[in-house]
Amino acid sequence: VDLLRAARLPIALRDCRVNTYQPRTESQTKARQAAIGMVGRAKALPGMLRGFSLFGKRGTMKTGLFVATARALLEKGYRVRYIELGEALETIKSQFGTLYAGSMLTHLSTVPVLFLDEITHHSRTEWAIEQLRTVIGSRWKAQLLTCTAGNATSESELISILGGGHEAEMIVSRLHDFAPPIFVSGPDERRT
Repeated sequence: VDLLRAARLPIALRDCRVNTYQPRTESQTKARQAAIGMVGRAKALPGMLRGFSLFGKRGTMKTGLFVATARALLEKGYRVRYIELGEALETIKSQFGTLYAGSMLTHLSTVPVLFLDEITHHSRTEWAIEQLRTVIGSRWKAQLLTCTAGNATSESELISILGGGHEAEMIVSRLHDFAPPIFVSGPDERRT
């Protein structure tokens, strides 16, 4: 539990495991295979890992698989950080004009393994997009293991949610390069 707290994994999902994740659709199976593959290569090829990004409607078990993957990497000795974009943005804002200015942005840009959740939920302003672009761009340049998740059902919807235009295209292009998007479909499991 101390590892889970240090990585800030949601306690409500502490029992999630990659091997017990039960996909219900072909796209959920593809997402699970990506997670299993990444975790399986973690020890053998530590410098060669690629992340993945999970996008889909609410309730399609994205965060459960996301947390299960983060937990598996934690258990293999990786330094992992899980955070929702909204929390990250609030922390960045609160640090302006303090001795800690920029420390969250630096942390997110340099932590060895980052699981950045809900990237589509709080990325509606130019400032938020700029912060997201900075984190994704820094991690892409350093080829740091990165996984993202959010609510979008297609690449065009993802680009639109991220504000369209050059910045959004750059973010999605870089994700394709080092954390390829998987669009997950299925029923809302929270309502069944």
